Amino acid sequence: KGAYTGAAEARLGAVESAESGTLFIDEIGELPLPLQPKLLRLLDRREYRKIGEANLRRANIRFVAATNRDLEGLVKRNLFRQDLFYRVCAAKVRLPSLKERTSDIAYLADHFLEEISESAGKKIKMSKKTREAMEKHPWPGNVRELKNVLATAAALCTGTVIDSKDLSLVPAQDGVEDPGSIKEAEAESIRKALAQTGGNKRKAARLLGIAPSTLYSKMKKYGINN
Repeated sequence: KGAYTGAAEARLGAVESAESGTLFIDEIGELPLPLQPKLLRLLDRREYRKIGEANLRRANIRFVAATNRDLEGLVKRNLFRQDLFYRVCAAKVRLPSLKERTSDIAYLADHFLEEISESAGKKIKMSKKTREAMEKHPWPGNVRELKNVLATAAALCTGTVIDSKDLSLVPAQDGVEDPGSIKEAEAESIRKALAQTGGNKRKAARLLGIAPSTLYSKMKKYGINN
């Protein structure tokens, strides 16, 4: 409160909210260089300063971070601090790609379909052929691709059952994830959802299982005009 113009009330930050618990830092490889020393101090000294305060606070929290970037490569290119790299790599856990754990596909698909069904206001299921097709697909875009494919299929299917022909699957290239293909698939999903809803962005966002603001951002990113 009072830290800057318009700040009328005190709010808990991420670190303060995680007190006596766990703070999860997603995509730590994207952390800008100017912020990295602050995170390092928090990790090393368990100290932080809230905006508008003069005194340091102590933090009693556990840290978990995730990234799909090559942090060692970023260190060599001076894009990630070496001291921070060694600090966050105390214990590393590799999460296998979706193609390495095909038994999880059905469970994840059912979970996403529950979310999509709630947003669409109708119960959406998958046919047996659809499940078989999904288990054979290499999923170069991992879980994000799975969720986008299901959201698009739910928007395009006739009725409440997703058939295999409703799936927009991007083939993997030599077993390597192709970010360009994934972006193209996401852009195509947005176009199909907009076509399905007659250009209604809010309805398209619900079909895709994302917030309207996220949809607007992605439309701008991919140059989709509607």
